[in-house]
Amino acid sequence: MPPTDILACFKRRIVIKVRFRIVLLIVLLIFLLLLQLRFTNMPISSQVDYQSQKIIAVQPQIKIDYSHYVQKEDAPIRQVIVANFALYKGYQAYLEAIPQELKDYFYFKVASPDKIVVLSFDDGPLAYTPKLMALLSETNTPATFFLLCNRLTKTNSQWYDNPLFSYGLHTFSHKDYSYLDYAETKEDIDSCLEIFKKNNLDAKYFRPAFGIITQDLVTNLKSNKLEGILWNIDSLDWDNKRGDDLVKQVLENLSPGSIVLFHDGVNLTDLKRIIEAIQQQDYEIVSLEELLQYPKLNLIY
Repeated sequence: MPPTDILACFKRRIVIKVRFRIVLLIVLLIFLLLLQLRFTNMPISSQVDYQSQKIIAVQPQIKIDYSHYVQKEDAPIRQVIVANFALYKGYQAYLEAIPQELKDYFYFKVASPDKIVVLSFDDGPLAYTPKLMALLSETNTPATFFLLCNRLTKTNSQWYDNPLFSYGLHTFSHKDYSYLDYAETKEDIDSCLEIFKKNNLDAKYFRPAFGIITQDLVTNLKSNKLEGILWNIDSLDWDNKRGDDLVKQVLENLSPGSIVLFHDGVNLTDLKRIIEAIQQQDYEIVSLEELLQYPKLNLIY
């Protein structure tokens, strides 16, 4: 082959290699661009899945014990968490890993133009509960009680037959639903419903122990037409917060549409101070039924 032909052949090979590398580079850039776009548009629920290990680290810190604007019907208004949410830090971290659609089933607070607030009390009935009810009746204060169903009897279930009081289920025995499968969750809720029916109590509302949210729980609540009720202000009475600290925790975080979490064992002197201070700030303490007339104002991460 003449030298000129050899040179031409060599040049063609170089051109082919260069073109091949250019095409390969373009394909790689397109792939990386598509990958970036996919991640950017990933739904919130998918983005938080990989954080599920956070729950394991955070749960032990939840020491709870007792021994968001076009509004469609039933659609929550969403806002970025921070403003007007006073949650226990461990619980707030836990909620970050929960898919948005599950959180959206629950009321944390509502979007109300009026200065209204709900006071809620967990873990009764207890021997201490009648004294709490006496204070609420004396001050004409509506309240909502979330009941541990294994504590209900024919006698104490009558305590809630009062127009001031609303009530709901709070599991059978304060089990953490994150450790239960679907069948176990259903059994626990069905046991509660049976006890409510036996004691002539209407079953409308449900608050899970520790505020734990699972898919199995939401599925069961939907099938039983139970509203999920949580809170946006944790008084931290369960964490031994009392006196000025307890009063400050509630009052400094108060906002229209708030749901405040207490327990039946809250110090009554502190509670009376809180009720009086709420009224002095021109807030009205209302029933849960009245609060739920407004749309949800829910957490979003």
